[in-house]
Amino acid sequence: MIVTHKLKTAPNAYWAIANGEKTFELRRNDRFFQTGDFLELYYFDAALPNRAHREPPIRRRIGWMLTGGQYGLKAGYVAFSLENFESYDGGLSALAKRKLDALTDQVNRIQKVIGNNPALGPNATRELENLKLAAQSVAEIFTTKGD
Repeated sequence: MIVTHKLKTAPNAYWAIANGEKTFELRRNDRFFQTGDFLELYYFDAALPNRAHREPPIRRRIGWMLTGGQYGLKAGYVAFSLENFESYDGGLSALAKRKLDALTDQVNRIQKVIGNNPALGPNATRELENLKLAAQSVAEIFTTKGD
C-alpha cells in the first residue's frame, strides 16, 4: 500500500531539495518507508516561534532505496532517492501520459476504421467501447491521488 509520509525538514535540507541540489534522503526507518511512497517535506525550523511551517511542502516520491545493515548504513536507517513527479495532485506522470496518448491515438484510429466500414457491425462498435473503457482504466491506474 502506498503511503504519504509528512516529514519535518531542516531549512538547509529543505532549500537544497527545493533547488534540486539534494536528491536523496537519509532517515531513521521508523515509518517503514517503501519505494513508491510519497513524501510531503515541510520546512521546519526549531528556532521559529511556534515552529511554524512558513513554506509550502515539497512533494516527492521515494525511488531507489537502501535499507540499513549494509554498505555501512546503520541498521534501522534507510537511504532513498527523491523523485520529482508530475502526478501527485491527480495528474498523469509524463511516462503515463505518453502511454495513454499512444493508447488514445490507437482508439481513434480504430474508431475511424469502424466508422468507415459499416459492414463491421455492432460487434466492432462494442469492442471499441471496451477499448475506450480499458484506456480509462489505464488513466485511473496511472493517476495518483497522493493519499
